[in-house]
Amino acid sequence: MTPIWKSGEFPGSRRAAWFITGRHGGFSSPPWDSLNLGPLVGDEPEAVARNREFVRSLVGANELAWATLEHGATVAEVSPGREPQIADALLTRVPGLGLAVTAADCVPIGLSAPGIVAVAHSGWRGLLTGVVPATIRAMVDAGAQDITAVIGPGICAGCYPVDRARRDELAAALTSNVAAAACSPPEAEAAWIDVAAGVSAELRGSRYVGEVVDVSTCTKESGDLFSFRRDTKTGRHAMIVVMRDE
Repeated sequence: MTPIWKSGEFPGSRRAAWFITGRHGGFSSPPWDSLNLGPLVGDEPEAVARNREFVRSLVGANELAWATLEHGATVAEVSPGREPQIADALLTRVPGLGLAVTAADCVPIGLSAPGIVAVAHSGWRGLLTGVVPATIRAMVDAGAQDITAVIGPGICAGCYPVDRARRDELAAALTSNVAAAACSPPEAEAAWIDVAAGVSAELRGSRYVGEVVDVSTCTKESGDLFSFRRDTKTGRHAMIVVMRDE
């Protein structure tokens, strides 16, 4: 089974590519089998390091910058040789420097515009804090125009029931169009959250974003991807974006 679950090219004058890893083809033992890219889930550090270097070689990056997630809306601009960033989104203007975020039910997002690329990680807390709008703003502040985005896999609404208090808290914090996409209707018998739909509404509602590619397969339902809700003790796949040299 291929280590890269899905991949594609961004449009634009400077070539950039996105990659989503799967769970197969790596060096970790069960229950992290086998392409676990998360260093903080109990796996052997040596196996994670081998997996990360293997993935770097597969995507053709000179170096990979990995976000250290905090489920907030911090966006960090990175350059070669810097330590891992505590942020839920990374951006760079450096060709060959790949950006990576891990996930196992939350939604990873890749973004590209001529001369700049970014990645972001959003669960329900990311919707609450506005990590996707924050990433778009950071890209625009850095000179981005006509952003293209890719929405990666995440747990679907049917597999993500929540208590009504969480649904109500989130719905109250979001704009009406994003709340309508991400949160179960107020009159619904059971409450749920659809993170990918909320991310899609955020992206499509931005005047700075053009094309949106959606590959948001449910992680809990796919044996090719890691899922915390399904397995609890498990690994992490990744969204990786690399801007090529001209």
